[in-house]
Amino acid sequence: MTDLALWHAQAGRMQEAEQWHQASAGTGRPLSMTHFGVFLAKAGRMQEAEWWLRSSATAGEPQAMYNLGRLLNDTGRVPEGRDWYIRAAGNGHRDAQYNLGNDLAEQHPEAAVQWLRQAADAGHVPAMFNLCVVLNGLGRYQEGAPYLWQAAEAGHPSAMNAAARDLLDRQRYPEAEPWLRRAADAGLPPAFRNLGRLLKETGRVQEAEGWLRRAAESEDIEAITTLMELLTQTGRNDEATQWLQWLVQKGYARPA
Repeated sequence: MTDLALWHAQAGRMQEAEQWHQASAGTGRPLSMTHFGVFLAKAGRMQEAEWWLRSSATAGEPQAMYNLGRLLNDTGRVPEGRDWYIRAAGNGHRDAQYNLGNDLAEQHPEAAVQWLRQAADAGHVPAMFNLCVVLNGLGRYQEGAPYLWQAAEAGHPSAMNAAARDLLDRQRYPEAEPWLRRAADAGLPPAFRNLGRLLKETGRVQEAEGWLRRAAESEDIEAITTLMELLTQTGRNDEATQWLQWLVQKGYARPA
């Protein structure tokens, strides 16, 4: 019945979806109650959604605990929402572990590491990258590196860019370039800049300029300064000056 409800919802037949969700949830199956609660929350019927999610969460369903925590947070009951996140995380819910780790990263990084590591070890790719970021902030670079590469190999754009940036800084251009191209193809502006820098440093100036311009248009300051260097080296001082004036206007540089 739940599968039929989900199928109707995907096809936009919300009345039929609700009927089957309600029939399935009425059996008392916790996961069915969870699906119905999520359906109601998406429809903006928060009070009804909360009843079904709370019923399922109380019955021990981790997915319901997580979604109830989200609903409570969204309706301004943050402390209670956090409690349900913690319960969901303690029951192995990866998204709850990830969210808790992110919430704790600034004020309690050691606790954040514990939750992010659990999510990362369970295969949560964004948690792998964020765990590396937190570990780097704690100066534990070697511990974070394997998680960075796991995330990169799983296709996380920021992880691919960060891993490649390390290779780029060590002038390991052939290794860095494929990762930067994948991250750039995913639309990540810092990857535009790093790919442009790599191409510039390896003599492919025309292609480098295109990527640096894309990054500069997203107001990437490092890309702008690299683009200015390229423009100056190729005799286009007037355009380089225009970019310098933009940096001054934005407060990133001082007038000469």
